[in-house]
Parts: sequence; C-alpha cells; structure tokens
Amino acid sequence: MDKLLVSSAPFKKQASYVYIPSLLWILALVPVLVAGIIFSGENSIYTFLLAFGSYITLEIFYIIATKQPFFINILKAFPTAMIIGMLLPPNVAIQIPILCAVLSFFVKVFFGDDNGMVVNKSAIGIVLMIAIIGIASFNSGFLGTTLGDLLRNGNVPTQTPVELLIGQDINGFIGTTCVGLCLIGGLFLCLCRLVNFRVPIMGLISFAVTIFAVKGTDFILPELCSSGVVFIFFFVATEYFTCPNNGLSGYLYGILLGVVVALFKMYFIALGEYAVLYALITCNLFVAAIDKWRPKYFGEVRKHA
Repeated sequence: MDKLLVSSAPFKKQASYVYIPSLLWILALVPVLVAGIIFSGENSIYTFLLAFGSYITLEIFYIIATKQPFFINILKAFPTAMIIGMLLPPNVAIQIPILCAVLSFFVKVFFGDDNGMVVNKSAIGIVLMIAIIGIASFNSGFLGTTLGDLLRNGNVPTQTPVELLIGQDINGFIGTTCVGLCLIGGLFLCLCRLVNFRVPIMGLISFAVTIFAVKGTDFILPELCSSGVVFIFFFVATEYFTCPNNGLSGYLYGILLGVVVALFKMYFIALGEYAVLYALITCNLFVAAIDKWRPKYFGEVRKHA
C-alpha cells in the first residue's frame, strides 16, 4: 500500500469548460450580434451595452469577492452577458436591460453558481423582469410590428424565404433577426462539439412538424424565423448546465422543446415575442427527469456532444 500513488478526485484529466470553448461561443455570437445591430439601429447598441456591461460588472465583483480565478470566470460570463442583451428589443427603457442582467446574475448566485442552475440564467432574468413590470414595457421597445405579431394575427408574411433568413426589415430582438447567421453560428458550435447537437436539431424538426400539423406548410418558415426561435434553440437551449446529457435524453429533450415552443407561440398570445422564453424555462424543469434515461456516474466526464 505504501507504493500506491493516489491522485485527487475525479481521477480523470480533461480540459475544463473554459478558455477555448468560451472564445468559440463568442466567435459564434458576434456575427449574429453585428447583423442584429445593423438591422435594429443605433439604439440597439446602447440597450445591448447596458445589459452586457451590467452583467459583466456584477461578475467582476463576484469573482473578486469569492477569490475565483479571474480570467477563466470572466470569460465564461461573456456569452451569457451577450445573450441577455441580444434577447431584448432595441428601444426599451434604460432600466430594463440593467435590471434583466441584475436578475439573471442574482438568480445564478442564489442557485449556487452555474452548477446549481435549474433554468437558463439568461432567460430567467428577462422572464422575471416581464413578471415585474409587464410585457407591454418590452413590446413597446420593438421598432414596429414584428413578424411574430403578424403570425399571431393569422397573417402570412409577404417576405420571400431569402428575406426571412437574412432578417432585413424584420423587427425583433436585437440579436436574433438574422436567422441565416444564427444557423451558421449554431452549426459551428455543433461541429466544434461544444453543444449537444441533438437538442437544436430535434427541436427544429419537432417544431416544424407541430406548426405543419396545426397551421400548414405556409407558416413553417415564417414561424421558424420569428421570435428568435432558431437563436434560442442553438444558443440558449443548449446552455451546458441546463441541457440534458447526451444520447437518448438529448433527443427526447429536443422533441419536447420543439413541440412546447410551437404550442406556446401559437396559443400563449399574451406573452408576445417572449412566449419562446417561457416555453424554454418550462422545458428546463423537465431536464432532470429526462436525464434519468442516461444517468451520469460519479467521476464521469460530461462531454458536450
């Protein structure tokens, strides 16, 4: 026994979820953000920076106060801060992006940092803010009638498929209007094995099937291109800490997410553009049960894809 060397748990060495993965997430998000700012106008810059800056500032104080490694943890916070800002309308009141970021941060801390999160921290801050001040304050921040508004009124959009994918002249969240870039960025993360590809792929398929079954073929692409559906499937639903393990659980969660998002979009009209976020948070509550299809054992390294 004296000759045995015991290493510290978990007895397996692998690069942790830092540095390169976080940089690749940022790389995937930046083109989507730039396109969204171009289409949304100058005010979107201020709205995004207020949300982003507020969340990063709180993270800096938290990292210093808890004596965590600074660079690793602040880099991990960048994608979350970006997503919060990208899921806001361009012209909301100045306090809304700040308070959304504050709520997201404190919910994360309350649940015990990332590992204790039950629901997506980017989405929950916005949803809580809507619950506090009402959906009207958010809806007033859009530049005009959104694609989602047209669909909720039963109208078929006049844009061509190319125009829908590009996102030009389509009102929406700051960072989700260019669906084509959302697809490219999301597939880039899948190819880099940074996200569970089963979730967005099965989500898109089940979403399209549900829309087809209820509304018909003409509404499939417009529904996919509205309310940030593609962005949320690839960048928000795949968050590492609130996404199921690999294999069967990923497929099941993706199917559930696609169906629930489609139903929320069609029938929870009062939630407006944010019905998708409410659907996501609802599905987050089922992740623990779905994950039981493939239990994660002590010492096992959880992979991204």
